[in-house]
Amino acid sequence: MRVVEYGLRALAAKLRVPVAAGKRIKYATWSTIISALQTRIETIDKTTGKTKREKCDSNYYRLALNDCNIFKDFWRNDVMHTRGNYDEGEALEVYGRVKEFIQGLVKKGVKRPSKQLEKLLRTKK
Repeated sequence: MRVVEYGLRALAAKLRVPVAAGKRIKYATWSTIISALQTRIETIDKTTGKTKREKCDSNYYRLALNDCNIFKDFWRNDVMHTRGNYDEGEALEVYGRVKEFIQGLVKKGVKRPSKQLEKLLRTKK
C-alpha cells in the first residue's frame, strides 16, 4: 500500500492539488488527499472548451481516484490498522492491481515520486 500512497501523492502533485491547513502533500492523510483530488477533478470537469485529450485525461483521473478509494477502503485500512491480513491469493491480487495502477499513472505522465517505484515497474510477473 505504500506504493499506492506514493502514486496518490504524485497524482495530487500532478494536478496541483492544494492540501488542507497549509500542510504539504507529503504530510497529508490519504483521506485528505482523496478529498482534495475529488474537488480538483470536479473543477477540471466543469472547465469548458476542453480538448478531446483533456476530456480523456479527466476521465482517467476520475478512474484513478476511484482506484485510490478502493485501495484505501478494501485493502489498506484493515491491514494498516491491524484488523486484517492478506492470504497469498489476496496478496497477489493486490500486487497486480497496484502494479496496473502505478503503470497507468506513469503512462499519463505522472512522475514517479521515488526510486522505490522503479523496482516495482521493472518487475516482470
